[in-house]
Amino acid sequence: MSMDGDSLVVLLGTQRRVIPVESVESVERVSGRHGHTVRGALIGGLAVGGVVGAGMLSNPQQCRGSGNYGQLCAVLLGATTLGGAAVGALIGTLIRHDDWVTAYVAPSGFDPAGPRVSVGFTVRF
Repeated sequence: MSMDGDSLVVLLGTQRRVIPVESVESVERVSGRHGHTVRGALIGGLAVGGVVGAGMLSNPQQCRGSGNYGQLCAVLLGATTLGGAAVGALIGTLIRHDDWVTAYVAPSGFDPAGPRVSVGFTVRF
């Protein structure tokens, strides 16, 4: 991407597109990438804990009887919830997405302000 007078020049593969600057509403660039570890942990823990808890509530007799079945069910529910949270955190960490910020378009040219530039733009008609 570059500036040519009062136009923004965008190269899309081998095609060159010239867009008048006054028709550009905003220009954005990728500033980095991040995952959602905490969100993944919450979703995974709640999903697995919810399914296991619902299974326990659907048959309350399985957590009763002679012995310490109630405590065993509580440990099982806690362990599976923690396991679901761990898997969710791992997935949330591994699946990353781009962070977009508004780029600066100076009168003399485009300043990408970073080594890796991916650009998205909005054109108003």
